[in-house]
Amino acid sequence: PPRGSGRGDSMLDYLEQEASARRVDLLVLLTTRSADWFEQRGFVHGGAAAGARVLPEARRAKVNAARNSQLYTKALDMSSTDDDLAPGKRIGIS
Repeated sequence: PPRGSGRGDSMLDYLEQEASARRVDLLVLLTTRSADWFEQRGFVHGGAAAGARVLPEARRAKVNAARNSQLYTKALDMSSTDDDLAPGKRIGIS
């Protein structure tokens, strides 16, 4: 799909809804290219992934420091009023 189609936003929205339904309160991601896109959607830069303590030690050991992956986090609002909607329903996925 071309950029600007909204599919990335739809997938992220679905992921956030699914995570909230499972009572996950923090999303964590690693990226080397799309930092600005994630920042525009509320993710906060946490520094280089290679030394990030938020990652489990086993996962941190797999990070290739030469790639310079950056870690981003986003706290989920567990008090959302959309909790009773199935993941994807807020964005129109059947």
